[in-house]
Amino acid sequence: MWENGHVGRDTAPLDGLDLNLLVTLRALLREANVTRAAERLGQSQPTVSRTLATLRTTFGDPLLVRSGRAMALTPVGQSLRSPVERALAAIDQLGNSGAFVPASSERVFRLILPDIVGSLLLPRVLMTVSRLAPRLRLQVLGSERHMGRDLLHGEVDIVVAAPKLDHPEFFSRTLGEPMGWSIIYQPTHPGFGASMDADQWRKAAHVQLVPAGRPDVVTSNSLDEVLVSQRVARHVPLKVSYLGAIGPVLKRVACVASMPTPVARYVAAEQGLQALPHPLGSVIPPVQLRMTWHETQHADTGHKWLRDQLAAVADTVILNAAAPVHVPGAGSF
Repeated sequence: MWENGHVGRDTAPLDGLDLNLLVTLRALLREANVTRAAERLGQSQPTVSRTLATLRTTFGDPLLVRSGRAMALTPVGQSLRSPVERALAAIDQLGNSGAFVPASSERVFRLILPDIVGSLLLPRVLMTVSRLAPRLRLQVLGSERHMGRDLLHGEVDIVVAAPKLDHPEFFSRTLGEPMGWSIIYQPTHPGFGASMDADQWRKAAHVQLVPAGRPDVVTSNSLDEVLVSQRVARHVPLKVSYLGAIGPVLKRVACVASMPTPVARYVAAEQGLQALPHPLGSVIPPVQLRMTWHETQHADTGHKWLRDQLAAVADTVILNAAAPVHVPGAGSF
């Protein structure tokens, strides 16, 4: 019976609570929507609705309420998200508590890698995993996700990106050496040549990569901060949120793009473009790639194995991005 907006109860919370109810609760807390939670669980909507009614009685709170046309978690529901994720993560690890055997493991790991990072690392990562752990599976998501929230809620296992995710429940590890900046362009376009100095760079048209997936949102990185500090304006006719568009645009349009050196050299090699050290490279702070995970995964042997593989691949890829890429016939410099 509801009393002052809550369900009346005589028993203590969680008395006799079935662990399967916690699995449904996790889905409801993640989705804040009964229909989507049912789809995630592979159950019918009426079944999940009945479970939600049981959970409301158990916790003495509605947990999920209507807010306009959508549903929203109550404050109690919000407060349960991290504890439920941690509890179920600990239970999930019971099945992985023995020694991790890569050759026979069938585990599934979910990672967030922006495509600017994934393009560099994923080929080597997959080669390594396929050789050492042929039955292990990876699911890779892009940077349009909310990285910190997804880690806290157990949606993903590892985030590999440049932004530092600060939270007391997170562990992190730097990957490779800090990455300097380079430019890429097609030197055969009118007005361009075999080299480009700082003044030419400022006057050029620019393609800007916005890897967070929202080119309509104003973002800041170390390059933008330097330009602001020096009161340097540049013409940016195109902002794009995915790396795959950069090369084809630069091949056909007289523009220049600035990005971390390993990425610039990867795109240049793939598209037949030219990659050179950035004309402002001496004043642009380098970019440090890092890997972040939640404390519930820290001691897991399988998780640690995958972290070690990612670190080894990143160290190799970043170290090997050592030489400028020149377009044949464009000259030597």
